[in-house]
Order: sequence, then structure tokens, then C-alpha cells
Amino acid sequence: MVRDPLGEDGTGAGQSHNAFSGTGEYVFQGREFHGDITINQQPRTERPSARAADDRILTAAADDLAFAVKRQWEKEVALRRLNDPYPLPVRWRAASAELLEPWTSIVRLATTGVGRASAMSPSAWAAEPQALSGTDGELVDVLARVPTGRLVVLGEPGSGKSVLLVRLVLDLLARRHQGAPVPLLVPLASWAPDAEDLDGWLEQRLGTDYPALGERGRTGATRGRELLDAGLIMLVLDGLDEIPGDVRGRAIARINDTMGGHPDLGLVLASRSDPFLTTVRAGEGIEVRVTGAAGIELLPLDLDTVVSYLRDSAAGPTGVARWREVFAALSGESARHPLARLLTTPLMASLARTAYNSPPEEGAGPADGPVELLDSARFPTPEAMRAHLLDAFLPASYGRHPAPTPRREWNRRQASHFLAFLAADLEGRQRGSTDLRWWELAGATPRLLAGVVVGLAAVPAAWVMPFGPWLGLGMVVGVVVAMLARRWSPPAATFNRGLGGGLVGSLLGALVGLGARHVMGIDSPAGYLVSGLALGLIPGFLGGFRAGLAGGFAASIVGAFAGEPAMGKAAPLVNSVGFFLAALCVVALGTRAVPARGLRWSPLGIVNGLAAGVAIGLAVVLQSDPLSGAVAGLVAAAAGSFGAGLEARPAEATVAADPQTVLRQDRVTFWTIAMAGGIGIGSATVFVVGADLGLWKGVQTGVANAVATGLAWAFLQATYGRFTLARCWLAARRRLPWRLMPFLADAHRRGVLRQGGATYQFRHAELQRRLARGTGPPDRLSGVPARPRPSPRG
Repeated sequence: MVRDPLGEDGTGAGQSHNAFSGTGEYVFQGREFHGDITINQQPRTERPSARAADDRILTAAADDLAFAVKRQWEKEVALRRLNDPYPLPVRWRAASAELLEPWTSIVRLATTGVGRASAMSPSAWAAEPQALSGTDGELVDVLARVPTGRLVVLGEPGSGKSVLLVRLVLDLLARRHQGAPVPLLVPLASWAPDAEDLDGWLEQRLGTDYPALGERGRTGATRGRELLDAGLIMLVLDGLDEIPGDVRGRAIARINDTMGGHPDLGLVLASRSDPFLTTVRAGEGIEVRVTGAAGIELLPLDLDTVVSYLRDSAAGPTGVARWREVFAALSGESARHPLARLLTTPLMASLARTAYNSPPEEGAGPADGPVELLDSARFPTPEAMRAHLLDAFLPASYGRHPAPTPRREWNRRQASHFLAFLAADLEGRQRGSTDLRWWELAGATPRLLAGVVVGLAAVPAAWVMPFGPWLGLGMVVGVVVAMLARRWSPPAATFNRGLGGGLVGSLLGALVGLGARHVMGIDSPAGYLVSGLALGLIPGFLGGFRAGLAGGFAASIVGAFAGEPAMGKAAPLVNSVGFFLAALCVVALGTRAVPARGLRWSPLGIVNGLAAGVAIGLAVVLQSDPLSGAVAGLVAAAAGSFGAGLEARPAEATVAADPQTVLRQDRVTFWTIAMAGGIGIGSATVFVVGADLGLWKGVQTGVANAVATGLAWAFLQATYGRFTLARCWLAARRRLPWRLMPFLADAHRRGVLRQGGATYQFRHAELQRRLARGTGPPDRLSGVPARPRPSPRG
């Protein structure tokens, strides 16, 4: 084999010639070809060492990603039992020319496209779209015969598109050489093309599914974005049809925009045939095409292939004998039976295999055996048999013990109920999405649940605060002003900017308030400076710098004239209301979109903590003595910089993440942030209050304040808190099991769910829709009638 003349890493290191030509089998731009090749290599100057180092880093990142993707899908193939006894062979033909660009246009883009680096002979390309027909494992070769390396895969529901894409990814990885683009299979169900471009969504998805790609690179962008921009990721996009129809055309346009910047990069896009047809041939509006893409359409299975598959998976003569009458109905003239039309899709064939060829354990399949499918009274149409096989899938899956955990914790009835709720939530609240992500379950509970819980946790802190009602009133005003300012100051990526704004605003407000009181002849307490600092903390959580600045300033001004900082009868109640509302707004509005993967030091957060410590120290000096002020300032600065200096970040990893790992990392982040924030605020409170009212009062106030602030801080930086509340809420209402993640992992091992990175999906969208409708027949194995669909809202 002749390798890429530019070298394994694409740098041309060690090459002294300016041209290359040859005949035979060769690799270029990460793809294999056969035939003649001529590549003219222009003389190039040496790149700076920094650029070479960047290239090596990106190449290493791509190779690590390829290793992670390979391990991920090999494991998934084993769990889905795709090789037991063997994958169902699918066939395809060229898709209708009306749905795709003309072949001549594809060839012209490949030969004359701006920015295309290849100048090879087209002898390896297909002469016409009809030459793209193939079967089974030939898709990787078919893709190499498309001049642009871009392909649309169409098929009916259950025709085997997703499994074919998994096989394609593994085959591409087997042929990939070092430094070449990495094929990445990404479901499109959670993408909102009307709100975000493909690159931005992919960047976030990569950081979630592959933790190492969420780290910042030398350019300041995430490592995943750098790989995308460098053209080192080949997109294999599944489920275009799962995007809402009114924005599906916009999705294709955004895909074209992304591919336009990478003319050499391949693309595979899968969709159901009818939704794709209605998108590209819109009756009204502008039609759209996938630029430079050829297309294939999957064909129904051959009945002989189905019979062989079911016979080979029957595990012995006894199992085969149960199918004898069914096989007879599928052969010869009797092949006109409705069952023959049903089993020509891989989904139905695999469901029949699961229902009737499961291991011989208790309740492994319907008691009557596969011969019941021939009962025309029970199943007069293919649709009736289709519904029956979908309904039989869960009982069969939960009638066997999946390795490596033989202990059974959930019976068929419980599993069906819980999975039906999850399916209904995806179909209803999440608008038909097929991505089951644990961190989004909080949306199935009352919106203010987390805010109310943290607000109640903040009430004890407000009750023991030795300050007058100005504290609660100032917080309410500061929160209202900060929420209004959010309209002109969107929340930043990290809330340390908001905290900086709140700190500056509160100190400015305190100084202005002190000055106004002095001009008006009103005595001012010595410790008012620290009062302004406390009032600026909460608004700082609510938005960016400007929102925190405005809220902190307004809170301090109100606090200056709302009463003396001394305990009054109404103070505990007013302050409790203020703390409750402030914590509720902070947690309710500060929703984190994706889980946290670890922690890092934030320079801005450290500066915020140090500045707060200095302000606290000065305040204590004014109301006590220099020694107490110095000690309080040092402790507050150290604890504050530790608490504010930590922020969430993706953790380093070179393997694909799974939902349990993502949850574990987010949980560690949650409790670390809670402890850091609690220690920082609690320690400062102990010294500030203790310097004036005694150590015991300071400790009492500090502990209560630490719990409230630490929880609020953690809820802002990690998703674990909301998920835990949602899981407990839904479990208490019998919507989900108490041990949700083990339940989902068990369903994955049984093949009911499939996994892509940190996301679960139902085995097939048809199964999800069937469970969501809740219209299945009675559970014939357990004698329990099918339950109605549970509500997706808590």
C-alpha cells in the first residue's frame, strides 16, 4: 500500500520531493482509493515551531479521540448483541436523484471546489449514482467512491440506519491512519438549529461526551472546537428526522454552512425517507439540498435472510422447531402473509428474535411462541403484529438476567411503568427528543422546586443574623434591580464576573450611603462598610458584571436608609423573607445547562475573594480594633479566595464518558463547591459577627450562613442538586425508581436503552413512542393490565 505522501502526520516531514505519482492502493486525506494518483506538492517553507507544536497537540488529541470512539462503540456493539449470531445484512440502492444534488455538481465540487487540497485522479470515483448500490459492510467502500466523501443515508423506520452508521464508524476507524479525521457518530435529536449553529452545539456536545475535549487549548477555544476548526472530525449525523419539521430545513442549511468551511471533510447524514422528502422538496418556501452529497436508500430485507437469521439465533433444534410453521408461512406462495411484510425490516426481525429466541429463563418470551403471529384474528394487519412485538420486547428483556449483575431489582411491571414515564416525558415535554439525559429530568418537576428548597435552607441564616430589617429589604431591592438589569447584561459563562460587579457596586453604594448620611447629619455605624458588601453578594449571582453592579449599588443605598443595623422585633421576619426570595431567584434563574466535569482555579474569583477579605478587614477595624480587623481580613481573604476561586470545568479524560461517570464528576463538583463556598462565607461571617457580638454568636451565624450560601453556590455550578431533588420528587410520586441511575444502567445492559456518550436513548424511536402512548395490551406474562401513560410533569 502506498501511504499518504505528505506523511503520517500530514506535515511532509522528511519529504524532499515536490511531486508524487503511482499506481495501486493508497491512502490520501484519511481515505483509501485504488488506481492512479498524481499529487503535486508545492515547495513550502518551514512552519514556526509553535505552529508545529500546535499541530502535534491536535494530532494527538485526534488520535486519543479515535481510540475513545472505537472503545465506546465496540462496547455498545457487545451490549446490543449485534454480533449474536451476526448483524442483519442490509441492502441499499442509490436514492432518488430528485432529493439530492446532480452527480455532475458533486464531481465539480470535488475537482474545482475552493480550498480543496486533493488533486487526485477521479478513477476511484463512481461513474454514476447507481454505482453506489451495496450491501452489508460495503458502506465504507461506497463512501470512498463518492467524490466529495459526503453521503445521505435514507430509510424507513426500523430499516437499520443507526446500526449501519455504527458499523461505518468502526470500519472507518479500522482504516484510519494517524492524524486523519475521526468519524464521530452524533444523534441530532437535541439540536435546536433555529437557536444555535452546528459548530457551537457540537462543541458543547463534545465537551459532555468526551471530557478531554472540553478543556481549553492554546488558542483559547475548547479542544473540541479546535478539532472541528482543523477539520479533524468527520461528522456522522444520525436522526435528522428527529428535529422538528419546521426547522429541519434550517438544520440542513446550518450543516451546509459548517461543511462549507471544510471542503475536504466527509459527512454522513441519516434520516427517515419521508421527513427528508418533505424537507428538501418543500411545497412552499425555498427548497434546500445537502451540498455535495450523494445518497442511498435502504431496502427491505430478503425473506430468506430473515429466516436464516431467526433460525441461526434459535440456539438449537428445539428453538428452531418453534419457528417451523412461521418459516413455512414465509416461504413460497404463502409468503404473502402480513407477517412476511412486517419482518422485512431489521427492527421487527430483531424484536421477533428478542421476544421468541431469548434465553430459556422464566418469562423469557410470550408463552404461545412465535406461531401466535400467524393468528389472523388477533393480528389481522402488520400494524397489529408490529404493536405486539413492541409490547413483547420489555417482558422478554426483563425475563433474563443481564451479565454482569445477575441480581434482579425491578420486575417487568415496574420497569414498564418507569420507562413509560421517561418515554412520555421525551415525547411530551421534550417535544419528541430521543436523547434521555439525566440532567434534564429537573424539567419534569415544578420549576421553582430547587429555588424553594434552597430558599428554605437560607431562612435559618437570616433568622440568626444580628442585623436590622435593612438587610432583608436591601436584598429584595438588589435582586429586583439585578433581574431587571439582566435584560441588558446577559449572564456570563462564569458568575465570578457578576460577583465582581456586585462587590464593586455594593462598596460604591456603601460609600455613597455613608456620604449621604453624613450630609444629612445621621450617625453612621462603623461597620456599615461590611453591610454593603453583604448586600452586594446576592445580586452578583444573578447576572453579568453590569447586573451585579446595579443590584449591589441599589441594595447598599436602600440598606443605608432602611434602619439601623441593630436587632429589632421585625428584623428576623423581614430578613428571612429577603433571604428566601433572594435564594429562590438565584437558584431558579441560575440553571446550568450541562453537568460539570471538575474544578479549576479562576483568577477573577481569587481576586474577588481577596478584595472581599480586604473590605471585611477594614470594616472590622472600624467597628473593633486593628488586630481583630487584621485577623478577620486575613481569614476572610483566604477563605473567600478559596471559595470564589473554584469554578466548574471539564475534567481531563481520554475515554468517552458514560452517564454514571458524568454524574459522579458532577456530584464531586457540587459538594466541593458547596464546602468551599460555605467555608469562605462562613469563616468571614464568624469573624465579622464575632468581633462585635462574641464568638458563640459568630459561630452560630457563620454555620447557618455557610449552609445557605454553600448550597446556593453549588446549585449554580453543578446540576447534581437539581437532579437529586427531581429524582426524589419523582420517586416519591412513584414516577421513577429511587435508584434511577442503576435502573437506567440495567436497562442499558438488557438492550432496552442504547448509549451514546453521556446520553441514553431507547432501543428505537418506535419503542419510545409506543411506551409513551401507553396503549399496549395487557401484560400476558404477569396478568396485569397495561397502565395508562403517566404524566411527564411532577
